[in-house]
Amino acid sequence: SCVTCHNEATLTKTSVVMQSGIELTGLGDESRCMECHQGRQSGPAVDNAIAEAGAEDVDAVSEDLGFLNIHYYAAAATKYGTLAKGGYEYPGLTYDANFAHVADYDTCIECHNAHTLEVKVEECASCHEGVASVEDLLDVRMPGSAVDYDGDGDLEEGIAYELQGLQELLYQNLQAYASEVVGAPIAYDSGSYPYFFADVNDNGEVDEGDERYASWTPRLLKAAYNYQVSAKDPGTFAHGGKYIIQLLYDSIADLNEALADGVDMAEANRIDAGHSAGSEEAFR
Repeated sequence: SCVTCHNEATLTKTSVVMQSGIELTGLGDESRCMECHQGRQSGPAVDNAIAEAGAEDVDAVSEDLGFLNIHYYAAAATKYGTLAKGGYEYPGLTYDANFAHVADYDTCIECHNAHTLEVKVEECASCHEGVASVEDLLDVRMPGSAVDYDGDGDLEEGIAYELQGLQELLYQNLQAYASEVVGAPIAYDSGSYPYFFADVNDNGEVDEGDERYASWTPRLLKAAYNYQVSAKDPGTFAHGGKYIIQLLYDSIADLNEALADGVDMAEANRIDAGHSAGSEEAFR
Protein backbone atom coordinates (compact mmCIF):
# COMPACT_ATOMS: atom_id res chain seq x y z
CA SER A 1 0.00 0.00 0.00
CA CYS A 2 1.02 3.63 -0.35
CA VAL A 3 1.99 4.00 3.31
CA THR A 4 4.71 1.36 2.95
CA CYS A 5 6.89 3.87 1.09
CA HIS A 6 5.17 7.14 1.96
CA ASN A 7 5.29 7.71 5.71
CA GLU A 8 7.03 9.86 8.32
CA ALA A 9 10.10 7.63 8.47
CA THR A 10 10.73 7.50 4.73
CA LEU A 11 10.50 11.28 4.34
CA THR A 12 13.94 11.62 5.95
CA LYS A 13 15.36 8.15 5.33
CA THR A 14 18.89 8.24 3.88
CA SER A 15 20.43 4.99 5.10
CA VAL A 16 19.79 1.26 5.26
CA VAL A 17 21.22 -1.36 7.60
CA MET A 18 21.92 -4.43 5.49
CA GLN A 19 21.58 -8.02 6.70
CA SER A 20 25.34 -8.12 7.28
CA GLY A 21 24.92 -5.36 9.87
CA ILE A 22 26.68 -2.85 7.62
CA GLU A 23 24.90 0.49 7.29
CA LEU A 24 24.87 2.10 3.83
CA THR A 25 24.56 5.86 4.17
CA GLY A 26 24.17 8.89 1.93
CA LEU A 27 21.25 7.37 0.05
CA GLY A 28 18.21 9.03 -1.47
CA ASP A 29 14.68 7.76 -1.97
CA GLU A 30 16.08 4.44 -3.24
CA SER A 31 16.62 3.62 0.45
CA ARG A 32 12.91 2.82 0.62
CA CYS A 33 13.36 0.08 -1.98
CA MET A 34 16.56 -1.19 -0.40
CA GLU A 35 15.00 -1.68 3.03
CA CYS A 36 13.05 -4.68 1.74
CA HIS A 37 15.00 -5.71 -1.37
CA GLN A 38 18.21 -6.62 0.45
CA GLY A 39 17.55 -10.26 1.26
CA ARG A 40 17.26 -11.98 4.62
CA GLN A 41 20.74 -13.44 5.01
CA SER A 42 24.33 -12.40 4.33
CA GLY A 43 27.82 -13.74 3.86
CA PRO A 44 28.76 -13.10 7.52
CA ALA A 45 25.66 -15.06 8.58
CA VAL A 46 27.10 -18.11 6.82
CA ASP A 47 30.33 -17.81 8.78
CA ASN A 48 28.37 -17.32 12.00
CA ALA A 49 26.28 -20.45 11.36
CA ILE A 50 29.43 -22.50 10.75
CA ALA A 51 31.07 -21.13 13.91
CA GLU A 52 27.99 -21.79 16.04
CA ALA A 53 27.87 -25.36 14.74
CA GLY A 54 31.51 -25.82 15.70
CA ALA A 55 32.15 -27.17 12.21
CA GLU A 56 35.92 -26.80 11.95
CA ASP A 57 36.50 -29.44 9.24
CA VAL A 58 35.32 -27.83 5.99
CA ASP A 59 34.54 -31.20 4.44
CA ALA A 60 32.88 -32.92 7.39
CA VAL A 61 29.09 -33.13 7.63
CA SER A 62 27.61 -31.32 10.62
CA GLU A 63 24.10 -32.13 11.77
CA ASP A 64 23.94 -28.62 13.22
CA LEU A 65 24.30 -26.96 9.81
CA GLY A 66 21.33 -26.08 7.62
CA PHE A 67 20.87 -24.17 4.39
CA LEU A 68 20.69 -20.38 4.64
CA ASN A 69 18.40 -18.76 2.09
CA ILE A 70 19.00 -15.15 1.08
CA HIS A 71 15.32 -14.88 0.03
CA TYR A 72 14.19 -13.47 -3.30
CA TYR A 73 14.73 -10.17 -5.14
CA ALA A 74 17.76 -9.15 -3.07
CA ALA A 75 18.69 -6.52 -5.66
CA ALA A 76 20.29 -4.10 -3.19
CA ALA A 77 22.68 -6.80 -1.98
CA THR A 78 23.65 -7.50 -5.59
CA LYS A 79 24.12 -3.85 -6.52
CA TYR A 80 26.21 -2.86 -3.51
CA GLY A 81 28.44 -5.92 -3.68
CA THR A 82 31.12 -6.11 -1.03
CA LEU A 83 29.83 -2.92 0.61
CA ALA A 84 26.75 -4.89 1.68
CA LYS A 85 28.33 -8.37 1.81
CA GLY A 86 25.16 -10.13 0.75
CA GLY A 87 27.15 -12.95 -0.82
CA TYR A 88 29.61 -15.30 0.83
CA GLU A 89 33.05 -13.77 0.18
CA TYR A 90 36.01 -16.12 0.44
CA PRO A 91 38.85 -14.95 2.71
CA GLY A 92 41.84 -13.30 1.06
CA LEU A 93 39.95 -12.25 -2.08
CA THR A 94 38.68 -8.83 -3.13
CA TYR A 95 35.22 -8.19 -4.55
CA ASP A 96 33.43 -5.56 -6.59
CA ALA A 97 31.63 -2.86 -4.64
CA ASN A 98 28.65 -0.70 -5.67
CA PHE A 99 27.89 -1.05 -9.37
CA ALA A 100 27.94 2.57 -10.51
CA HIS A 101 25.94 2.77 -13.71
CA VAL A 102 25.68 6.22 -15.29
CA ALA A 103 24.41 9.56 -14.01
CA ASP A 104 20.61 9.68 -13.73
CA TYR A 105 20.38 5.87 -14.00
CA ASP A 106 22.21 4.65 -10.93
CA THR A 107 19.49 3.92 -8.37
CA CYS A 108 16.48 1.62 -8.10
CA ILE A 109 13.96 4.33 -8.90
CA GLU A 110 15.97 5.78 -11.76
CA CYS A 111 15.83 2.48 -13.63
CA HIS A 112 12.47 1.20 -12.36
CA ASN A 113 9.15 3.04 -12.23
CA ALA A 114 8.67 3.63 -8.50
CA HIS A 115 5.01 2.64 -8.59
CA THR A 116 4.65 -0.04 -11.27
CA LEU A 117 8.21 -1.34 -10.63
CA GLU A 118 8.60 -1.89 -14.38
CA VAL A 119 12.02 -1.28 -15.95
CA LYS A 120 12.15 1.94 -17.99
CA VAL A 121 13.14 0.02 -21.10
CA GLU A 122 12.55 2.86 -23.51
CA GLU A 123 15.15 4.91 -21.63
CA CYS A 124 17.66 2.02 -21.60
CA ALA A 125 17.44 2.00 -25.39
CA SER A 126 18.95 5.49 -25.63
CA CYS A 127 22.35 3.96 -24.78
CA HIS A 128 21.89 0.23 -25.25
CA GLU A 129 21.42 -0.29 -28.96
CA GLY A 130 18.80 -2.81 -30.00
CA VAL A 131 16.95 -2.87 -26.67
CA ALA A 132 13.19 -2.80 -27.16
CA SER A 133 12.04 -5.10 -24.35
CA VAL A 134 13.14 -6.37 -20.95
CA GLU A 135 14.23 -9.61 -22.63
CA ASP A 136 16.60 -7.66 -24.88
CA LEU A 137 18.51 -6.49 -21.80
CA LEU A 138 19.80 -10.04 -21.40
CA ASP A 139 21.96 -9.48 -24.47
CA VAL A 140 23.64 -6.32 -23.17
CA ARG A 141 27.41 -6.45 -22.89
CA MET A 142 29.60 -3.38 -22.62
CA PRO A 143 33.28 -2.82 -23.66
CA GLY A 144 34.45 -3.10 -20.05
CA SER A 145 33.49 -6.78 -20.09
CA ALA A 146 36.08 -8.02 -22.55
CA VAL A 147 36.91 -11.39 -21.02
CA ASP A 148 35.22 -14.79 -21.12
CA TYR A 149 33.85 -15.34 -17.62
CA ASP A 150 32.31 -18.79 -18.02
CA GLY A 151 35.02 -20.10 -20.34
CA ASP A 152 32.70 -21.17 -23.17
CA GLY A 153 34.58 -19.17 -25.81
CA ASP A 154 31.70 -16.74 -26.47
CA LEU A 155 32.73 -13.11 -25.95
CA GLU A 156 29.63 -11.72 -27.67
CA GLU A 157 26.87 -13.11 -25.42
CA GLY A 158 25.22 -10.85 -22.86
CA ILE A 159 26.46 -10.77 -19.28
CA ALA A 160 23.26 -12.55 -18.26
CA TYR A 161 24.40 -15.59 -20.24
CA GLU A 162 27.90 -15.47 -18.79
CA LEU A 163 26.26 -15.65 -15.36
CA GLN A 164 24.07 -18.52 -16.52
CA GLY A 165 27.14 -20.39 -17.73
CA LEU A 166 28.87 -20.00 -14.37
CA GLN A 167 25.71 -21.08 -12.55
CA GLU A 168 25.65 -24.28 -14.58
CA LEU A 169 29.30 -24.96 -13.75
CA LEU A 170 28.72 -24.32 -10.05
CA TYR A 171 25.68 -26.58 -9.96
CA GLN A 172 27.73 -29.30 -11.66
CA ASN A 173 30.37 -28.94 -8.95
CA LEU A 174 27.81 -28.86 -6.14
CA GLN A 175 26.38 -32.17 -7.30
CA ALA A 176 29.83 -33.72 -7.82
CA TYR A 177 30.98 -32.64 -4.36
CA ALA A 178 27.80 -33.87 -2.64
CA SER A 179 28.11 -37.27 -4.30
CA GLU A 180 31.87 -37.81 -4.17
CA VAL A 181 32.92 -36.09 -0.95
CA VAL A 182 29.78 -36.11 1.21
CA GLY A 183 28.28 -39.31 -0.15
CA ALA A 184 24.80 -37.79 -0.25
CA PRO A 185 23.64 -36.60 -3.72
CA ILE A 186 21.96 -33.21 -3.91
CA ALA A 187 19.44 -31.59 -6.27
CA TYR A 188 18.06 -28.06 -6.54
CA ASP A 189 14.63 -26.68 -7.40
CA SER A 190 14.39 -22.88 -7.54
CA GLY A 191 10.62 -22.95 -7.18
CA SER A 192 10.29 -25.30 -4.24
CA TYR A 193 11.23 -24.62 -0.63
CA PRO A 194 13.70 -25.58 0.85
CA TYR A 195 15.37 -25.49 -2.61
CA PHE A 196 18.08 -28.08 -1.96
CA PHE A 197 16.86 -31.66 -1.66
CA ALA A 198 18.36 -35.08 -0.95
CA ASP A 199 18.52 -36.74 -4.37
CA VAL A 200 17.72 -40.24 -3.16
CA ASN A 201 17.79 -41.97 -6.55
CA ASP A 202 20.76 -39.86 -7.72
CA ASN A 203 19.11 -38.83 -10.98
CA GLY A 204 20.16 -35.19 -10.66
CA GLU A 205 16.61 -33.90 -10.26
CA VAL A 206 14.12 -33.21 -7.50
CA ASP A 207 11.42 -35.89 -7.51
CA GLU A 208 8.19 -36.14 -5.57
CA GLY A 209 8.97 -37.33 -2.08
CA ASP A 210 12.54 -36.01 -1.98
CA GLU A 211 13.17 -34.36 1.36
CA ARG A 212 15.22 -31.41 2.61
CA TYR A 213 18.96 -31.85 2.14
CA ALA A 214 20.57 -32.37 5.53
CA SER A 215 24.18 -33.40 4.85
CA TRP A 216 25.84 -30.00 4.91
CA THR A 217 29.56 -29.41 5.21
CA PRO A 218 30.89 -25.86 5.59
CA ARG A 219 32.36 -25.96 2.07
CA LEU A 220 29.08 -27.13 0.54
CA LEU A 221 27.02 -24.60 2.49
CA LYS A 222 29.13 -21.64 1.32
CA ALA A 223 28.87 -22.63 -2.35
CA ALA A 224 25.16 -23.48 -2.18
CA TYR A 225 24.45 -20.15 -0.49
CA ASN A 226 26.19 -18.27 -3.30
CA TYR A 227 24.33 -20.32 -5.89
CA GLN A 228 21.06 -19.22 -4.34
CA VAL A 229 22.25 -15.59 -4.18
CA SER A 230 22.86 -15.72 -7.93
CA ALA A 231 19.54 -17.44 -8.66
CA LYS A 232 17.11 -15.39 -6.60
CA ASP A 233 17.78 -11.97 -8.11
CA PRO A 234 16.62 -12.19 -11.74
CA GLY A 235 18.31 -8.85 -12.48
CA THR A 236 21.80 -9.76 -11.27
CA PHE A 237 23.33 -9.03 -14.67
CA ALA A 238 22.14 -5.41 -14.45
CA HIS A 239 22.28 -4.85 -10.70
CA GLY A 240 25.83 -6.07 -10.09
CA GLY A 241 26.87 -8.81 -12.45
CA LYS A 242 30.59 -8.55 -11.74
CA TYR A 243 30.07 -9.20 -8.01
CA ILE A 244 27.92 -12.26 -8.72
CA ILE A 245 30.46 -13.52 -11.28
CA GLN A 246 33.12 -13.41 -8.57
CA LEU A 247 30.93 -15.24 -6.06
CA LEU A 248 30.17 -17.99 -8.58
CA TYR A 249 33.77 -18.31 -9.78
CA ASP A 250 35.15 -18.50 -6.24
CA SER A 251 32.55 -21.06 -5.17
CA ILE A 252 33.47 -23.29 -8.13
CA ALA A 253 37.18 -22.92 -7.37
CA ASP A 254 36.69 -23.73 -3.68
CA LEU A 255 34.74 -26.92 -4.46
CA ASN A 256 37.44 -27.87 -6.95
CA GLU A 257 39.92 -28.08 -4.06
CA ALA A 258 38.04 -31.07 -2.67
CA LEU A 259 37.32 -32.81 -5.98
CA ALA A 260 39.61 -35.14 -7.88
CA ASP A 261 38.11 -34.04 -11.19
CA GLY A 262 36.34 -30.72 -10.73
CA VAL A 263 35.27 -28.12 -13.26
CA ASP A 264 38.00 -27.01 -15.69
CA MET A 265 38.42 -23.28 -15.07
CA ALA A 266 41.39 -22.78 -17.39
CA GLU A 267 39.42 -20.64 -19.85
CA ALA A 268 37.13 -18.93 -17.30
CA ASN A 269 37.86 -15.51 -15.83
CA ARG A 270 37.04 -13.96 -12.46
CA ILE A 271 37.85 -10.34 -13.23
CA ASP A 272 38.23 -7.97 -16.18
CA ALA A 273 41.46 -6.79 -17.71
CA GLY A 274 43.32 -3.73 -16.44
CA HIS A 275 41.38 -0.81 -15.04
CA SER A 276 38.00 -2.40 -15.81
CA ALA A 277 38.52 -4.84 -12.93
CA GLY A 278 36.38 -3.21 -10.26
CA SER A 279 37.66 -5.34 -7.39
CA GLU A 280 41.33 -4.58 -8.02
CA GLU A 281 43.60 -1.82 -6.76
CA ALA A 282 43.90 -0.01 -10.09
CA PHE A 283 40.14 0.53 -10.22
CA ARG A 284 39.77 1.36 -6.54
